[in-house]
Amino acid sequence: AIRGTYTMDVKAVLLDMLAELEPDLVAIGTRGLGGIRRLLLGSTARAVVHHANCSTLVTHAADS
Repeated sequence: AIRGTYTMDVKAVLLDMLAELEPDLVAIGTRGLGGIRRLLLGSTARAVVHHANCSTLVTHAADS
């Protein structure tokens, strides 16, 4: 596992790690923020889905 402290954008770090590790599949969770919050914060899961060079599985947390 890769460990460390990163000061970069999480999306950039994940995509760099995926490029280095070359996995067959990456699984990532999402909170499902919508509208303005997604626009302001961005979506890490969305970035991974669109830019990863491998298959991507996105999962949603169960409603509590």
